[in-house]
Amino acid sequence: MTIKSIRYYSSWARHNKSTGKSSIKEIPVEEAKAVLEIDAQMKKFGLLQKSTKKCPECDNHFRLVVVDNVEIDVCNFCMGCWFESDELKEIVETNKDVPSDNLKSRSSRYSCPQCEVDMTEHVYKNPDNLLVDKCSNCNGVYLEKGELKRVFKTIED
Repeated sequence: MTIKSIRYYSSWARHNKSTGKSSIKEIPVEEAKAVLEIDAQMKKFGLLQKSTKKCPECDNHFRLVVVDNVEIDVCNFCMGCWFESDELKEIVETNKDVPSDNLKSRSSRYSCPQCEVDMTEHVYKNPDNLLVDKCSNCNGVYLEKGELKRVFKTIED
């Protein structure tokens, strides 16, 4: 029997205020390792090293999380993730950080946390509608909350 997905409780999940229950998520096994590793390390927020970079979404300092020997900047407040050039492709095992970055793009509302230039939104992989924010200067990629899971799902499809 091949297991295709697992169910887990994420500390990133917000409690449903109307029911008082937390959400349980189901994710593909391929992404489980990276997502669960980030989740486990974020539970130790106070012990994580503070990054020099600030989150472009909420302006709080990222915390440094290591997954498969790749150091990722993760925001404990809005749950966004910053990947320096070539880090995202290592985590998701693709040949480029943003496979469809040659398609039409548009201005992003965010500035790069590394070099502070305005970023652009790119379709992650055609034909999906997942837009990710990429810096044209340093080639870093910012993913908002939940977008890392969507990146894995996009690759799986």
